[in-house]
Formats: sequence, C-alpha cells, structure tokens
Amino acid sequence: MPPRVLLLATERWLTTARMAMALHAAGCDVQLMALAGHPAMLTGTVSERFPYRPLNPIASVAAAIAQSKPDTVVPVDELAVMHLIELLRSDAGRGMEELATRSLGGVDVLSAGMSRMTLMELAKSEGVAVPETIPVASPGELEAAAAQLGFPLVMKADFTAGGRGVRIANNLAEARVWWSRLHRPLSLPRSVLRCVRLKEWTHFRPWFKRQMRGVTVQSYLRGAERTAMAVAHNGELQACVCFEVAQASKLCGPSTVLRVVDDPVMVAAIRVVLRRMGATGFCGFDFMLNDAGEPLLIEMNTRPTQLAHLPLGQGRDLVAAYVRSMLGHETPDRASAADGNLIALYPQELMRDPQSTLITGAYHDVPWESPALVRYALQPLPEAIFKDARWRGSEKVNSE
Repeated sequence: MPPRVLLLATERWLTTARMAMALHAAGCDVQLMALAGHPAMLTGTVSERFPYRPLNPIASVAAAIAQSKPDTVVPVDELAVMHLIELLRSDAGRGMEELATRSLGGVDVLSAGMSRMTLMELAKSEGVAVPETIPVASPGELEAAAAQLGFPLVMKADFTAGGRGVRIANNLAEARVWWSRLHRPLSLPRSVLRCVRLKEWTHFRPWFKRQMRGVTVQSYLRGAERTAMAVAHNGELQACVCFEVAQASKLCGPSTVLRVVDDPVMVAAIRVVLRRMGATGFCGFDFMLNDAGEPLLIEMNTRPTQLAHLPLGQGRDLVAAYVRSMLGHETPDRASAADGNLIALYPQELMRDPQSTLITGAYHDVPWESPALVRYALQPLPEAIFKDARWRGSEKVNSE
C-alpha cells in the first residue's frame, strides 16, 4: 500500500493542489480535508476529500483524521495549524499525540512556530540573529515599546502569515489604531461581508469566542527580504532552499517572484532552530537583511510554503526529502524544474502585473500538467468555485 498523507486545508489555495500533485507523483496516496470546490479536486491526485466545516472546525479535523487513518498529516495553512493545535489540546485529540509527533514534532512545535515572540526568544537563545522584538498586550505597553524602538514600527499579530496581520506604523496614532485592529478578531459586520463576498465563514468563530491575538512590535528593517523552505525529521534538517524576494505583491505582502540564493548563514540558523524545537515536516522561514547584509530571522511557518512542491535539484527537492525521511519510501531528488535562478509564481505575478517583464526572464511555475488548474487560477473568485462539473457529485476521485 502506498503511504497515505492527509492534507488539512481551510483555504482554497492553489499551493495545496500543487502539493497534492507532487506527493501523488512521489507515490503517495493523498487525501484532503477541505471545503467543497477545492482546486486540488481538479487534479485527479486526491483519492478522497473529507468535509471542512468552518463553524465546527475541530470536529472536522478529528473526523478527517479518524476516517483517513493517515501515515502523516500536513496542515497547509495557518488556520489549519490553529485547528490542529486546539484539537490536540482537547479531549477529542486524545490518541492522536503519536500521529502529531510523527508528522510535525508535536503540539508544542506547532505552538512555538505560531507565536512570534516564542520563536524570537527561542532563536535568540540559540545565537540566531533576530530583530529587537517586544510583545505589546496593552496601549500602555505599546507606547513604551514605541519609545524604545522608535518609528517606523513593524506590528505583527500571532497566527497570521503571508503579509496578513502585519502593519507598518509611522507614528503613535497609527500604532494605536493598528494594535486595536490586530489584537481583536474581525468585527461582526466585516465577518459578514467576507462571508457574502468571499464565502469565508472562518471569521465567525473567533468573533463569537472573542479570541484575542498576541501582538508584537519589531524594529523596521530596510534591507532585502529573504525566505526559505525546509523539511526536517526529528529536528534534523533534510532539505532546504533559500530565496531572495525579487518581487512582492505589496509592501510586507506575499512574494510573487523569487530568486534562488546560496546563504549558509540562513541555512545554519534554520538548522539550529529546527534542532532546538525538535521540528518535523515542512517548514518555512522569513528573513530580512540588516544594514550590514546579515540575515535576521523574523518569522516561521510550520507548514509547506509557496514553492514547497517545486523540485530544484539535488538537496533542494522538499517533497522527495519528505517522502524519504517521513514515510520511508525511497524516491530520488528530481531534476530542477527551473532552468535558472529566477522563479515567477503562478498566478501571483501574472495577477500583480499582466505585463510583468520579470515573467519573461524567469521560470514561470505554471501547472501545465493540469489544464483545469491553470484555468481555475485565472478566474475571479468566488465565481470559479463550482464552475467545473467535476466538483459536483462524488468526492471520490480515481487517483490513477
């Protein structure tokens, strides 16, 4: 029997579909917990979908794990990580500790990765360079932090990623506004609006439970952005790729064009953090260069990031490394899909600028092997969600 991997998704991200395709090609039986209409169902690589119910998410995750009986589980977005943490700390998660440890290193690893302050303290204690970071739990603490760090300030909410939950404050008045918004869940009117316009139901639960988020402030760094993706097993680094951000969708937003770089300082920092945490599975790391060109760690994601599916040659094939180390299934590293170091993300760079000159000089990461996925990515949401007939009817898909 092929090793079974269960992907946990709360968003309809294209990257999840790409991960499903890559794991399937590596010989895995891929199953998925997701909303109906997830683009991964267009690829023919998911053997079964389990429903995700945004208003009852913990039960959804528990049911998917119980029914799938996977060898490993992979949360593919921040909300899925949060749901898994909540499940593992509840009575419903009893008996799942071994799976969580085998798949991710355990609930404490997930929690540390989601808390920016915990990560900064852990990294600093191991000698990893990080920007000065201060937690702010009240307006008074915000004023004290601003006086210490000066402006502009980078303000970040826990349990967010990809530029969401990050704001730049240029003065104290702005900082107070951003702290208030980052600290609290979305208001009821905004939650309703996102539900109606984007079919996002996930904000009702935090609003109903009055879930507050931790907020940290950091010194503003004006250097280049760098990012990395990695696979670890029992705290040991198995594969890693470092990138320089050549283009982002907006200031502090997600990357749209990346350049592969060799950065031994970043790799050493990642190795130290993974070993200290005892992390397992896919991880992502964000860095900023300071004035001296030194990379400072600013964020970690305990999930696969945007290009985790893409083979980039020996030692840079995360999916192959995952299948070998995590599932004991021998598979060689694939040849690099890119013929250069510059990679344009699809459809992100195309949507940022249809006339982008960066695309012509880069490897454009288009999933040509799935024409339905190519079309899906270019359609406006949410109209695309139920347009393809294959999303209706049976959720079982012949993976052959």
